[in-house]
Amino acid sequence: MAGALEGIRVLDLSWTLPGPYGSLILADMGADVIRIEEPHPKVVRGSRESMGVTEQSTAFDMVNRNKKSVGLNLKMEEARQVFYKLAQKSDVILESFRPGVTKRLGVDYETMSKVNPRLVYCSVTAYGQDGPYRDKPGWDPNVISIAGIVNIMGDQETGRFVLPGVPMADIGAGGMQAAIGILSALMARQRTGKGQYVDSAMLDGMLSWVGARHGMRYFGQGEQPKPGERPSHVYRCKDGKYVLVSGFAHPAFYENTCKALGLTEWPPHDFVALVEKPSAIVPAFAEALNKKTRAEWLEIFSKIESCVTPVNNLDEAFADPQVRHRKMLLEIDHPRVGRVKQAGIAPKLSDTPGGFRFFASMRGQDTEQTLSEAGYSKKELEELRKIGAIS
Repeated sequence: MAGALEGIRVLDLSWTLPGPYGSLILADMGADVIRIEEPHPKVVRGSRESMGVTEQSTAFDMVNRNKKSVGLNLKMEEARQVFYKLAQKSDVILESFRPGVTKRLGVDYETMSKVNPRLVYCSVTAYGQDGPYRDKPGWDPNVISIAGIVNIMGDQETGRFVLPGVPMADIGAGGMQAAIGILSALMARQRTGKGQYVDSAMLDGMLSWVGARHGMRYFGQGEQPKPGERPSHVYRCKDGKYVLVSGFAHPAFYENTCKALGLTEWPPHDFVALVEKPSAIVPAFAEALNKKTRAEWLEIFSKIESCVTPVNNLDEAFADPQVRHRKMLLEIDHPRVGRVKQAGIAPKLSDTPGGFRFFASMRGQDTEQTLSEAGYSKKELEELRKIGAIS
């Protein structure tokens, strides 16, 4: 079955996590994504080189599945000409270099829009293509720090702060926003016939999240969100395992939880009061939940409407019956590595679903086939490989 984005070709120059996650979204939905990889890339945490690019590692490389790999040394004029030729029949270019790098390489939007005016060209960076931070280096933790998120996740007095275990700015504010921008620009192209430039800044994306969660009270009443300012809490059970209790915005869920815990009395439902003074309920919940094992509590709460869930590790998360039912664990047979597991495809489309098509390619694995299809002869490919323009 054809994917929703079949017929869309993406040239992916990005590296580390934000850009490749964005192109993963497109690739899983059927786009023809071609990674343009340099012969000797930097080895940094978050890039696939950090794990060692072997057949074993690429089998588990979810972020680069469904993507081809073409080796091009864009510092050489001969390789740039190859890239220009590929771009003539492509729809999207995605890159995550720091501002100014693509211009020095001769593959910036101004240049590429002349090669193909229908190109949608997306740049993913920490802070965007303009502004005082344009040229500053920045990673996921720096972005969420500037966006005010780290401050909400710690204690200024003790100096104890917790960073999220998943890079939110990389994935949510970087990759996902880039994919949304690209798809929006492709839709606009259907009306205008022209491509356009998409400037996707991780900081912008994170601030949109902050505004969605805290904007009403902050902008409307001038209130700074306080660390831990949510009635949701994690509690230890008798067996040393943990549950998370939430849902206090709904009076019925709150009352059901209190009753199930065997509390004889509890504060009246007042969501604002519970947020501002969790000490009114947290000690009583902690004492009650410590009287039974997690499995016992989950069995009790499964029979009533409440928002009590296990604090899972990854083994438990991917074994969860809801996760299995939703096919968020893929188990695929690799011809040489054996049975391989990867996370599944999140959005479920009824008529044009996304899916796994092929494992991540080794660097340069698809160079010859892709360039042959673009019209290069075997002799031309040999000459380009000999001078180091392709790999």
